[in-house]
Amino acid sequence: MNVLITKAEDPYQRYVEFRDARSADDNDTLLIVSFTYQQYWLDNQPIELAAVYWFSSEAIQFTVVQLQNSSLGIWEVLPDKIEPTLATWLAEHHACLFYLNEPLPLETVSIPKPWGQEIWYTGVEQRGVACFSSNKHNVPIPYLLEVMPEVLGQTENHSLILLKILDPLPEEIFGDLYFELHNEKQEVYVVTNIDPKAWPDGIGHMRMGFNPEKINEHDNEFSSEAKFRQQFLDQVLTYRKIRFQIDALLDEKREQQGYALNAEVPIKQLKQWLTEIPAELATEEKVHRQQMESYFGSLPLKAGDVVKVPLNVPHSLQHGVRTIEFQTPVYERRIISFAQKVLTQKNWDTEQGAREMQIVAPSLPELDVLSEKEGIRVEQVVEFSDFQVQRVTLQAPHTYQLSSNVYQLLIVLEGALIAGKQDLGPEQATLVPASPAETLIQTHNSQQVTFLVATPKS
Repeated sequence: MNVLITKAEDPYQRYVEFRDARSADDNDTLLIVSFTYQQYWLDNQPIELAAVYWFSSEAIQFTVVQLQNSSLGIWEVLPDKIEPTLATWLAEHHACLFYLNEPLPLETVSIPKPWGQEIWYTGVEQRGVACFSSNKHNVPIPYLLEVMPEVLGQTENHSLILLKILDPLPEEIFGDLYFELHNEKQEVYVVTNIDPKAWPDGIGHMRMGFNPEKINEHDNEFSSEAKFRQQFLDQVLTYRKIRFQIDALLDEKREQQGYALNAEVPIKQLKQWLTEIPAELATEEKVHRQQMESYFGSLPLKAGDVVKVPLNVPHSLQHGVRTIEFQTPVYERRIISFAQKVLTQKNWDTEQGAREMQIVAPSLPELDVLSEKEGIRVEQVVEFSDFQVQRVTLQAPHTYQLSSNVYQLLIVLEGALIAGKQDLGPEQATLVPASPAETLIQTHNSQQVTFLVATPKS
């Protein structure tokens, strides 16, 4: 057994050179490559890391650790047995090894929002960084991809498809998302739960496009799209003026109570503050909000429904409707309106959004069945320009094979499955690496399982 410690600008290149120089008869070897990594989501703030590659007779395993002053001291004297020492060293650094060509389990990070929370599986931003996880230890996604980028395969974009859960509060207004549109970001929602507190009949709603009755009115006021657009814009601008007056009053209370102006405030506290604003202003806000919202189109939704969001179509998920979302890894949007204070930007994008928005009535797509045979049904959820999503329903004792020249993201909707060596239940996800070998998916405990698979375009 050998230990090789080195330093390099590109740890993966050093790994490839070492791997290609090995022969089948070589001893088990631990390769540790220290390097400086620029954290792009923190304005390229540097951090000292070490890539760890364990070459054994059984397999290649890898990970990355954050170096400390005495991190490498344990390796100054070669231990009699590398594996126990390596296990201890990794535990001290809160790290774990991952098997090459095996699925990488995704650990979530929760991001508070004024309407509830987002639960990120692949998000990497200043607000939070999702991780790969194993044995109760987490490794930030960008660190691990830096030391083993081959798991992504032949894809030009090394930013992962964004996979997250939208978890709105069950209360009207407080749990309603922005009414917004996107020029570039393509996204699809799969409904996983309708909160009975918000929707006792099990049918939730999502605002999408515009009210067909408003679109189809034929009097002079709505005789053209331009007039419809202007009338809607006038309604939103009227409401925005009132909304900003209320937000300014609430900001005074934020300062008095020691809250940062852009920090989330508990709903109970917000409700109390709202009782203290002038009653006339509160009434005016309600009247003009309802007038504005009468233009919004609405989609009734139940668990299992799929919503493909077209570009430039305004939309807003409603309170108590929990969804899984896949989206293009870009951050751009036009916020047209919101019934609370927007915390992530100073103003709304109402005027620009009104110019860009598509005036369409809402609809739900019918999913194409790509294949159906005994025990296996595959449906096309969506096919965008940069990624696609499929829904697979698998019944025991049948199995399903995943094989791709690019990585794939898998998340369970219902039931449980085994992906490679991993057990996954509802809302658990994994990154299946690009690999010439197939990854076997099978049901857990002889149950039926339904899961989603997202694949980037290579």
